[in-house]
Amino acid sequence: MLSFNPNAIHLLEENQDKIDWSDLSQNPNAIHLLEQNIDKIHWYWLSRNPSIFYMSYDYEKIKTTIGDHIREQLIQSVNHPKRVSYMVDTYYNGDYANYWDVISF
Repeated sequence: MLSFNPNAIHLLEENQDKIDWSDLSQNPNAIHLLEQNIDKIHWYWLSRNPSIFYMSYDYEKIKTTIGDHIREQLIQSVNHPKRVSYMVDTYYNGDYANYWDVISF
């Protein structure tokens, strides 16, 4: 709970090993700590932080830090066997060969 408290930033700066990064990602006074620890940000909770709209983003750093991870998760989700099976059965009448021809580049 301390990580969520906007008035406790000075304590958190001195004790970063005790930070709950989910809570800190929501803390409007913690933007500078989050900028220094992009790899520890909980992106869902950060999206609820009103201070993010005042940040200047380093898109290149974000891209290199989490880009590959997000890309891999997206590929895994899109090509999940249950999803592929549903798509083929629903839109290709069970014709897997036709489905793979359509999605192949």
